[in-house]
Amino acid sequence: MQLLASDLRDRSQFVQPLALIVWHMEEKYYTHFLLMDGSHDGYTEFSGIVEVMRYTGECFEDDEVRDMLADNLEVEADDVTILQWSRLH
Repeated sequence: MQLLASDLRDRSQFVQPLALIVWHMEEKYYTHFLLMDGSHDGYTEFSGIVEVMRYTGECFEDDEVRDMLADNLEVEADDVTILQWSRLH
């Protein structure tokens, strides 16, 4: 049996599109931020690696980073100032 191009085209129209699969994974970020406190200088400086569980393809806005750090440190978001936030490869 010989298949014609028109036969292949007609058959391919019945194929269902693949669903986009989104994986949940842990990503690492370098962060550098200030935390307002009652110290002599009025703030404490932190830097280091943060691991975030998230869905791939998701991007963080500055406010989301600040809120996430504040939640984890149990402080007000207004007390956190992000100096640097970058994904590690």
